[in-house]
Amino acid sequence: MVTILANSQPNGVLQLYYSDASGTSRQVEENVGSLPLVIRRSQGLFGSVSVQWSVQSGTAVAAPGSMQDLFSIQTIPEAGVNGLNSFVSGVITYLLQAGNETSASNGSTSALYYWDGTWIKSQNISTNGARAWESWVFESTRYFAVANFGTPGNTEVQSTIYNFTEDGQLSEMQRLNTMGASDVKYFTSSNMEYLIVINRENNAGSTNIASVVYRRTNDR
Repeated sequence: MVTILANSQPNGVLQLYYSDASGTSRQVEENVGSLPLVIRRSQGLFGSVSVQWSVQSGTAVAAPGSMQDLFSIQTIPEAGVNGLNSFVSGVITYLLQAGNETSASNGSTSALYYWDGTWIKSQNISTNGARAWESWVFESTRYFAVANFGTPGNTEVQSTIYNFTEDGQLSEMQRLNTMGASDVKYFTSSNMEYLIVINRENNAGSTNIASVVYRRTNDR
């Protein structure tokens, strides 16, 4: 086994930029209102870091601001997204996207991302009009369930249960027959595990249908 110790700049180098371009100086009019800044971490991602900052007077008077603005740092090019589910495994934060857009070539696809300063896609997951994801942990293993709605006129499809592998991927475990599934929730009671799937409509478009509660057995 080879152990690589922290070296060079293990905690990274923090640099301050303007949100729309690189650079270390900028001239603005007094009535600009607010000037968004971005702190970028590069060259090392070891551990958590924080930044202390202050303003100083120059040709104008500097004063602590009271306005907190949100500004875009990333766009994620996905189509027909119905929902998001985030979770942490180890020290990595993940994001599950429930994709609803369907194409003749690729079908309907959801996606798994991990956070590394921006969201990076790590897996495409074949789904069928996914409306919602649920995530839970049982005996140190993380599990997921996706509620697949299907498409209008073809809603009697299967929703799926997955487990999370050691290499950070979703692996299919079981399929459930559902009808226009619109949501899925996990809960426990008296040391027993349950999953409830909300069924919305059948192939005929009728909403007079029941949702289903599942209970986990010892082997599944």
